[in-house]
Amino acid sequence: MYNIPYEAVTALEILEKNGFEAYLVGGCVRDFLLGRIPNDYDITTNALPEQIIKVFLDYKTIPTGLKHGTVTVIIKKFQIEITTYRKDSTYSDNRHPDSVEFTPSLKEDLARRDFTMNGIAMNRNQDIIDIYNGRKDMQKHLINCIENPDKRFDEDALRILRALRFASQLDFKIEKNTSDSIHRNAENLKNISAERINAELEKLLGGKNPYSILKEYEDVIQVFMPEYTYSECILKKNVSLQLVRRSAFFHNINSVYDIMKRLKYSNRDINDTLKLTEYFSADISSKPSLKILLKNIGTELAYILLDFRNACGENTENPELMLDEILDNHECYLISQLDINGRDLLNMGISGVLTGKILNNLLDKVIHDEIQNNKSALEEYIKNAFL
Repeated sequence: MYNIPYEAVTALEILEKNGFEAYLVGGCVRDFLLGRIPNDYDITTNALPEQIIKVFLDYKTIPTGLKHGTVTVIIKKFQIEITTYRKDSTYSDNRHPDSVEFTPSLKEDLARRDFTMNGIAMNRNQDIIDIYNGRKDMQKHLINCIENPDKRFDEDALRILRALRFASQLDFKIEKNTSDSIHRNAENLKNISAERINAELEKLLGGKNPYSILKEYEDVIQVFMPEYTYSECILKKNVSLQLVRRSAFFHNINSVYDIMKRLKYSNRDINDTLKLTEYFSADISSKPSLKILLKNIGTELAYILLDFRNACGENTENPELMLDEILDNHECYLISQLDINGRDLLNMGISGVLTGKILNNLLDKVIHDEIQNNKSALEEYIKNAFL
């Protein structure tokens, strides 16, 4: 038996007690069958939107998408999307149906969905309705479109990237007819927003096996990233940190900043990714070189960079120990850590642009152990070198 949350069971019971059919559908059923814990729960029903709102009068409801038949019901702070059985019309923009038509047929509702594994329904008693053999495809580790894949991808081109993402996350193969259709219809991705592409690409990169997918579907990635050329994965060890996965993906690609801007990445994501790719080959063989790294990219990114290099088999020694020692001993690698500051220089008769020049020179000397970081030694050096 599957552990369906009380709130979802309650929603199914309320619909059934009021004379309606009601089924869990889509990702939550797929995840149950795969032995995973679902992130959210969707219900499909023959109740119309206004009927859904009426039977849940004792609960907060949100008219999430009434024209598409969707009402969000909140039971004990638990959000459940409930959608009327529907069949879609044409998709002029390769993304959204021009109109929807409600239907009394569960079969017609399941027929409009993307992949067989997402076209499975489950009732309150946990009886499975699997018209399109989704369980069999999951047992074979296959991503397979429901009915005609060309029609599915013409309706919604984002399904192309969803197929790649699911294949990566689950380490599944894409069924041949579905795969052939993906290559044929890849150009439709030009109609998909950068934000949607970004979200699916990030999930793909975070999956169990992104690199075989990126290799096989290089032409698909090139539709929204013409600069992309597949190169053998530089990650020799598995890492879970998304920033490292993303940096490995962009590592050998030109114009990373322009691409990430185009794909609507946040400034933080862009800056962090650029720093990891820029400093990937930096010298980290000594304490001075590690201090320079800390000065340039900060503590958090320095450790992440070492993880990145370790995953690529690049670290032949153990720079983490040196990095730990620098930080544990509060060794100087920033101007703010010098035992002298701008006010001290002003008292020595130094001001203006010369202040910055001297402080940067002092930091370089301290980092390379040419001067001790104490005030008297620093003042003595300044007198001899600049006054």
